[in-house]
Amino acid sequence: MRCSRLQLGEAQTLVILGAGASRGASFVGGALYKPPLDIDYFRLLAVSPAGRSQQARALLKYVRDNYSPTLDVSMESVFVELQGAAEFYRDFKIDRGRIMGRPQRTIEHFYRVLPQILRHSITEDCSHHSRLAAALEPRDAVISLNYDCLIDSALKQHAGRKWDPAVGYGLRITRGASAWRDWGAGRAASVPIRLLKLHGSLNWRDRKGRGLLAVVNPYDRASAKGVIVPPLGRKPVTEMPFKEVWTEARVRLRAARRLIVIGYSLPAADYLVRALLRADLDPERVAELLVVDPSREVAAKFMELLHRAPRKVMTFQSFREFAQYLPAVKGS
Repeated sequence: MRCSRLQLGEAQTLVILGAGASRGASFVGGALYKPPLDIDYFRLLAVSPAGRSQQARALLKYVRDNYSPTLDVSMESVFVELQGAAEFYRDFKIDRGRIMGRPQRTIEHFYRVLPQILRHSITEDCSHHSRLAAALEPRDAVISLNYDCLIDSALKQHAGRKWDPAVGYGLRITRGASAWRDWGAGRAASVPIRLLKLHGSLNWRDRKGRGLLAVVNPYDRASAKGVIVPPLGRKPVTEMPFKEVWTEARVRLRAARRLIVIGYSLPAADYLVRALLRADLDPERVAELLVVDPSREVAAKFMELLHRAPRKVMTFQSFREFAQYLPAVKGS
């Protein structure tokens, strides 16, 4: 990463982006609808134009009827129980029953509603993501837990030939990669930046084992099924294409000397991500830790994960504050 204010200079960097990175985007302050977090997903869906569809109304009704009339419940807790209910009715079937098919139908509604809610909340490019993308160098990597394409767009516009979506996702993109790169003159990086989206991405399209076709308009799609890992208890990360991405993430984590965490609080429900980080972050190798989160407890969580404080630890209250620490983007 290029940043003269960092102690290790262009040391091999790994960035983790959580939902807080999208919520902290530069356009959110003036936005009518905010990118959702786990804790307020249903409340924001209810006030978004996305909440008017038949599938959204059915999803919200299920949550109101079974959890909270005010929708004050986390998305993860609802879908973990939905998965358990669907498996219960399948494995202990007596008859068709009153509600046997409802859990699985509700999960299907989520796949259809997700692109709609992001269509209304991801309204423009983010200048903070742009600064981050421009500062990244070949051999750096980003692990994203987000379905949206804010960092994808930023890499396309500001990373130049350091970013190649044909290989950068850790997947075989057979067609459509050109829609997500903007190359000028020069030589492509021998080891381009990696963007490893552990929970999938709305700009992928399932091609039934024939590779992935990048989608030009990621939020203009009928369903996210097949290209995202939903917030279930047992996430299908051992299935393709996700298994390739998680395997590549292990490799990139082991090489990191600088760890930057933006808007990811290491929640207990993300046990797979916690296992990944605990297994492959090398405490002896990670010399710098930068954490972007309003809570200082998040930095403490990552230091506990590393079993020690790295040589340099920095905390930032917001993505905006961290972005100002990075070099300005040319032409902005």
